[in-house]
Amino acid sequence: MKRSIFGFVLLIVLLLTGIASALWMDSHHSPITGDLSSAAQCGLDEDWENARFHLERAETAWQKDWRRDAALTDHQPMEEIDSLFSRLAVYGALEDAGEFSAGCRELAGRIDALSDTHGIKWWSFL
Repeated sequence: MKRSIFGFVLLIVLLLTGIASALWMDSHHSPITGDLSSAAQCGLDEDWENARFHLERAETAWQKDWRRDAALTDHQPMEEIDSLFSRLAVYGALEDAGEFSAGCRELAGRIDALSDTHGIKWWSFL
């Protein structure tokens, strides 16, 4: 009987941990994608000071919880996201509006995809 109760409690703890990590991923990545979208728009408007500010803020937020993300997700998409951040810093320094804005949009899409694969979505249960 004790093993059954222990097993049940363990399953509940694992379920709650999974739900909490999925909710955390979504709430953590939404501000990052918002900053990247703002950076892309500022880049198109050639407002480079604000574009670099939003990009730096997004990268700081990404790096802040990188280890926690790495514990919850696959490393290959994270490495691709890191390389895109590096590339965008160069495009921002060169003030290349097209490449910078397209890169910001691509990066926001990849971070959204990373969040979607670990989030609680109805299609995940099908």
